[in-house]
Amino acid sequence: MKFPQLKELWGDHYKLMTTFCILEKKNEMEIVKIGFSWKAFFFNFVWGLSHKIWFFSSIWLSIFLVLITGLFLSLISISSVLFYLVFSSLFWGIYGNDILLFYLVKKEKYIPKKMISSTNLSTAFYSYFLER
Repeated sequence: MKFPQLKELWGDHYKLMTTFCILEKKNEMEIVKIGFSWKAFFFNFVWGLSHKIWFFSSIWLSIFLVLITGLFLSLISISSVLFYLVFSSLFWGIYGNDILLFYLVKKEKYIPKKMISSTNLSTAFYSYFLER
């Protein structure tokens, strides 16, 4: 059977599934997407700061400030800064959610409870509570 035929049979249910990790701590719950993060890709260390990932964010911010200072003082070229921006975006996009999970488990003492495949975060939330 070809995929287009499956698409017709499944309707909207053929959308790509994403894996989410459900974390709990006392009366609190966090749901973190596993995999690439577009928000982290576009906002880099600002995304990290907004999630209170101080250590990694401050390192990346410090490197960025040194490179910008070097650029204004004509010590480095614009291509070095652009390379850093592309590398930084890829790093945060690929590893941002993993760093967030690590931070929540190690520093905030959240306990991973379940991995759920879902099309979006709200569906993962409802699926988790319906299973309980």
